[in-house]
Amino acid sequence: MNKNIFYNIYLNFKLFLIVSILILFSCSRETEQIVKPDESRFTKVVLAEHLGEVMQFDVLEDGRVIFVERRGKVRVYDPRMNEVQTIADIPVSIGYYDEEGNELASTGEDGMQGVILDPDFETNNWIYLFYSPEELNSGTILARYEWTGGSINMKSEKILLEVPNQRQSCCHLGGGMVFDADGNLYLSTGDNTSNDTRMTTAGFAPLDERPGRHIYDSQRTSGNTNDLRGKILRIRPEADGTYSIPEGNLFDPGTPNTRPEIYTMGNRNPWRLSIDSKTGWLYWGEVGPHGTIDSVGLGPKSYDEFNRAKEPENSGWPYFIADNKAYYEYDYETGESGDPFNPENPVNNSPNNTGLTELPPAKPALIWYPQTSSVDFPIPGSGSNSAVGGPIYRRSDFTNPDRPFPAYYEGKWFVTDWVRGWILVISMDEEGNYISMEHFLPDLELSGPIDMKFGPDGDLYVLEYGRGVYRPNEDARLIRIEYNDGNRAPVVNASTDRSAGAVPLEINLSSEGTFDYDGDRLSYEWRVDDEHGNEIYKSNDPNDNLVLENPGIFQIRLRVSDSHETVNSDPITVIAGNEPPEITIDLHGSNRSFITPGDRINYSVDVYDKEDGSLREGTINPSEVAVSAEFTPISETDELNTLYEFEALIPTETIFGRKLITDSGCETCHRINEALAGPSFIEIAEYHNSNEDASEQLSNSIISGSSGIWGNVAMPPHPSLSESEVQTIVNYILNIDKQIQHDSLPIEGELAINIPEGMDNKGFYVIRASYTDRGTQFIEPLTSVEVLALRNPNIFILDVDEMEGMEIQHQIMTLRSTVSPNISGAYLKLNNIDLTNVYEIQLIPTSFQDDLDNETGWSVEVRIGSEDGEIIGNSPANFTQVNDEYFAIDIKLDSMNRVNDVYIIFKKTTENNDYSTVNINRVKFIYNTNIN
Repeated sequence: MNKNIFYNIYLNFKLFLIVSILILFSCSRETEQIVKPDESRFTKVVLAEHLGEVMQFDVLEDGRVIFVERRGKVRVYDPRMNEVQTIADIPVSIGYYDEEGNELASTGEDGMQGVILDPDFETNNWIYLFYSPEELNSGTILARYEWTGGSINMKSEKILLEVPNQRQSCCHLGGGMVFDADGNLYLSTGDNTSNDTRMTTAGFAPLDERPGRHIYDSQRTSGNTNDLRGKILRIRPEADGTYSIPEGNLFDPGTPNTRPEIYTMGNRNPWRLSIDSKTGWLYWGEVGPHGTIDSVGLGPKSYDEFNRAKEPENSGWPYFIADNKAYYEYDYETGESGDPFNPENPVNNSPNNTGLTELPPAKPALIWYPQTSSVDFPIPGSGSNSAVGGPIYRRSDFTNPDRPFPAYYEGKWFVTDWVRGWILVISMDEEGNYISMEHFLPDLELSGPIDMKFGPDGDLYVLEYGRGVYRPNEDARLIRIEYNDGNRAPVVNASTDRSAGAVPLEINLSSEGTFDYDGDRLSYEWRVDDEHGNEIYKSNDPNDNLVLENPGIFQIRLRVSDSHETVNSDPITVIAGNEPPEITIDLHGSNRSFITPGDRINYSVDVYDKEDGSLREGTINPSEVAVSAEFTPISETDELNTLYEFEALIPTETIFGRKLITDSGCETCHRINEALAGPSFIEIAEYHNSNEDASEQLSNSIISGSSGIWGNVAMPPHPSLSESEVQTIVNYILNIDKQIQHDSLPIEGELAINIPEGMDNKGFYVIRASYTDRGTQFIEPLTSVEVLALRNPNIFILDVDEMEGMEIQHQIMTLRSTVSPNISGAYLKLNNIDLTNVYEIQLIPTSFQDDLDNETGWSVEVRIGSEDGEIIGNSPANFTQVNDEYFAIDIKLDSMNRVNDVYIIFKKTTENNDYSTVNINRVKFIYNTNIN
C-alpha cells in the first residue's frame, strides 16, 4: 500500500516535471518569437543605382524586379545578370499646357506613375501600367500589356480605364495599384487639383468655386461621387481587356450621379496601396496639403495620413483631414468664412460638382502627423512630410522564402515617408486599431523612398527616388533589406596605402574596420595572385607589409573566417611597374571652387612622371599634355547631374580595358582611330554615346554579338567574358576620347570665363589636364587626369553635400526645395570648399519666406573642418535685405585662404519651437574675383 502511494507520488511528480519543462520550452519559444531582432541581423543590399525618376515596382517569382520611371521607361533588374534592362519606352506627357496646347511648364507630376503584374502573370504574361499618354487630349490611362522575353509587346495594349486629367497645372495623380485575393485590382487616383499659394501657411483647402478657377476646387474631383479622381478604385480586369464591377463598392452600379468603380472617395493623393492577406483590409499612405498653422475660419494645418479601410468609405478630403478635423466653408470671392463642415453629413454644393450633393459620412484616418511635432503620434518627428505607406507582413504570404522576417513583425504594417526617409513599423490589434509604432533600422539612410514591398524571397525591397523633385537623381536606387537569423559572416574591410607605382612597390596591407557581429574569433588570410592567377604571397597576419619586386597586375584578397567557418572576403587590384603621372593645375591665387561670368583666371599646368620626367625639366613635351577649359551644362533632367561625370578614368580601368581588348581579339577588327573589319573605337563611342542606354546596348553587343549596324560584317559574341570584364571594356570604349589628344589649350595662359546666358547656375566650368605616360617594358601606359570643376557660388540647398537636423520642405509649385533647422546644432555641410578670397556667406530663402524682418529665434555660425572646428563667422539667423533683389541671412567671414569642409551650424537662441522661421533655399558664397 505504502509502495503504491510513493509510486503514485513519483509518477505525479514526473508528470509535473515533464509538463513544466514543456511549458517552459513553449514560453521560451514564444518569448523568442516576440523579441525584437537585433539591427545587425539586417543587411542593406544595393541592387541598382543612378536610375531615372523611379515611381513604382513589382517583384517577380524568379527575383526579377520590374519598375517604371516617370518619363516613360519600363525597366527590369535581373539578379542573375546583376543589370538593369529597358523593356519599353512609352511616350508620356510630363508638362503642363494651356487650353490651346501651348506649353506652360516643361516638367511636372504627370508621366508614368504605376506598374503591377497580373496575379496569373506566370501563365498570361500580363502587366498593367498607369500613365499619362503623350496626346494632350487624353486623360491618364490604365493599360494592360503582354510582356514576354526582352521587351513589352506594344501591339498587345488594352486600355481598361481612362481617368480625367487636367494638365494646366500640378498636381496629384496617385498611381498606386494592388490586387486582392479575389483578383480585384485597386487603383489610387489623386485629386488632380492645384494648390492655392495661400495654402503654404494657413489651413486652406482647395474649395475655390469662382468661375475659371475649377482647377483649384477639389470638390469637382475628390468630393465628387461622379468623378474617378481623388479616389481608390476597385475593378475586376477581364480577359478581353475590359473590366467588371465587383460587389461591395461604395456605390451600387446604376446609382444616379455616381461611378460604380469607386471604393473610397475623399482622397487627396493616395499612395502605395497594400492588402492585408489575412483580413483583406486595404491600407495606404495619403499625402496631405501645405500649411503649418491652424486657422479659425479656414481650417487645420497640414496632416499626412496612414489609412486603413475595412470597407468602402469616404475619407473626407477636401472637407476633413486627420481625425476628421474640419475645414470651413470659405468664400474665395468675399474672403468670408462660414461654418465648419460636418463629418456626419458632408454636403458638396460646388458648381463644379457633377455628383451627389449629400456625401457618405467621413471616416477618420488611422494615423495622422503634421509638419510640426505631434502630440498624438510623436514618433514620426517633425518637418516636411510625404506619406508613402508600405506592406503588411504575413509569414503565410511566402512559400519557402530564403530569408523570412522574424515573427516579431507578424501582422505589422511597414510604412515610409518620401521626404523624411524613415521606415516605421505600426502594430495593430485584431480589430485593426492602432497600438504603437517604432522605427525600423533607425540608422538606415534612405533617399526619397517612393515604394516598398516584400519579395518572394522574404526580403524587403525599397525603391528610392532621390532627393530632388521632377528630375533624375544620382541617389535614385533599388535596394533590398535581408534578414539573417543564423550566424553572421564577418564584415571585411581590406585596404592598401598604394594602388599603383614603380617597382619595387612597397605596400601596407590593412584589415582595419574588419569585425564580427557575433563576437567570434576571426582568422585572417592575405593572398596575392599575379595576372595569371598564380599565388605569389600569402600571410595570416591581420595587417602586413608587401613588396612587389616584379611588374604586373596583382589581385590582393583578404579572406576572413569566423569560428563557424563562415567566410567573407574583400579584393583589391594593384599595378606594379609604372608610377602614375602626377598633374597639378595652378590658378595663381584664384578661387578653386567658384566661378562667375566675367572672371579672368591665369592658369598653368605641370606634370611629373617618375619614368618620363616632367614638363619643367623639358623631358615631357607640352604637346603631350591635353588641356581644356569649357562650360559643361548639367540639366535638371540629366541622370548624372553631379560632378562624377567629370572624374578622370582610374588608371587601372584604362589598363584593364586595353588588356581585355587585346586578349579578346578585339583589335583584329577595331583600332582606336582606324576602321578595320569593323569601325574604330572612336566611331563606336560616338555612335553609342548619343543614346542614354549606351552602356547597356554596347554590353549586349559584346556579349551576344551584333550585325547590321556597321555593314555586313557581323561581330561575334563573347560569352566567355564576365560581366565585370565587359563593363570594363565598355567604360574604356565610351571614354575613348579621354585617352587621345584633342586640340589643346597651352599649358599656361589666361582664361576669360564665358558662360551661356542663363546657364551660370546650371553647370560647371571644367578645367581639365591629362597626360598619358609612355609606359614601361612590362606595363602599358597609364593616364592621369586632373579636373577642376568650378561652380556658381549660388548653391541650391539640395546640392549641399550633407545635412543633419534639417527638415526638407519641397515647394512643388515652384520646383524648389527649402530646409529648416529642426534641432539646435543642426547643420549644412559643403565639402572641400576653397575659401580663398571668400569673405561672406548668405543664406537665401524662397519668395514664400514670411516675416523676413522679424527675429527667428536662431543664430548661425560657420565652422571649418568639423562641427567643433574653428569658427570663422557667426551671426543672428535673421533675414535682412541685401539689395533690391533679395533678403538673406548675412554672415561675414574671417579671411581663410585654404580648402576646408564648411559647416553652417544653427543654434537656438530662444524657447521658440517653430523651426520654419528659418527657411533656406540657397547658400551663396561671396568672394573677391582675382582679376590677373
